[in-house]
Amino acid sequence: MNKFSNITFPFFGLTKVPDKVIYNKNKILVEYDRVTYLVDNKIIDEAEYIKRLFYMDTNCIARLKFNYTALSLSQIINSDIKCGFDNTCKFYNLAKKQKFVLESFKVLKITDNMLWVKGVSYPIIITTSLPSDINNKYLYADMVYINDEWVLYKFSYSKNSKKEILL
Repeated sequence: MNKFSNITFPFFGLTKVPDKVIYNKNKILVEYDRVTYLVDNKIIDEAEYIKRLFYMDTNCIARLKFNYTALSLSQIINSDIKCGFDNTCKFYNLAKKQKFVLESFKVLKITDNMLWVKGVSYPIIITTSLPSDINNKYLYADMVYINDEWVLYKFSYSKNSKKEILL
């Protein structure tokens, strides 16, 4: 099991790990420098955390503001997110580095938001837009193997010789 296991997206990321995460019967709070911020209010009758966030915002309930909302592992690993809460409001501390397999794959084609690479039998969904005039002939995709799937890390015009990465 790794630090990204079981994340339910969207993921609400923070660039600084709180001093404390406080759980009580009805609320989840975080503390930074002795100041407490509301993360979740379990009294709100919504199953998904994103719906409870929307309720808190539309009803002017003060809460912690997140630095990122990530929709995929690729967005998390390509940001400076250190921790956060997933859509079940489970806290993940991602600050501690872990070693993952890294491999460079030759890009075969990119269509809409799908990336096809040599050596992977399924398309990779990409959430960033690429220039339409990009030359696939010399393009490589550096991919990280996380939770039994390949996740896009970055593009390059040369094959990466590294076999591992600390994330």
